[in-house]
Amino acid sequence: MGYFISSVLHFYSITYTELMAMPIYTFWELFNQINNVSASEDRRQFSLMANVVQMAFGTDAKAYLADLDKTLRSVYYVEEQVDNKKQLNKLKTLIRG
Repeated sequence: MGYFISSVLHFYSITYTELMAMPIYTFWELFNQINNVSASEDRRQFSLMANVVQMAFGTDAKAYLADLDKTLRSVYYVEEQVDNKKQLNKLKTLIRG
């Protein structure tokens, strides 16, 4: 029950006293609308971001995100394999004490 109460308090910025004064039906309706309102705001923000990306880079959001993913993958690219067994055994020894 604490999750439901804290969710409504946080999302709607109301006090505990205000929450306890409202009818239980109103409480459950407010709780049920949190996901709907959040999804609507997220969709609006994503749409705005996609438009800004398109205007700034002349491309759609999918291509831009693919380019970002490519960049992220290149950061973690490892050219050579290193045998870490010695380091791993040393770490195990340190952990065990």
